[in-house]
Amino acid sequence: MALKKTEEAKKAFFEAWNLAQPDGLVKIFGVHHKLLSDLVETYIKKDYPVEYKKITAIIKEFNDG
Repeated sequence: MALKKTEEAKKAFFEAWNLAQPDGLVKIFGVHHKLLSDLVETYIKKDYPVEYKKITAIIKEFNDG
């Protein structure tokens, strides 16, 4: 996203999400939240509310730590 290559970023984001999400491996999305810009909020919040809640907890923990 930082490189303004939005479509490439979305594609890479979903490739990573589709690999990680079935196994519950969502921590990486919380740790790298700032680098992902609004991709987490835009695509995960609505369709994956349980995982989104976990990610937001990780973001808070990461920012506090």
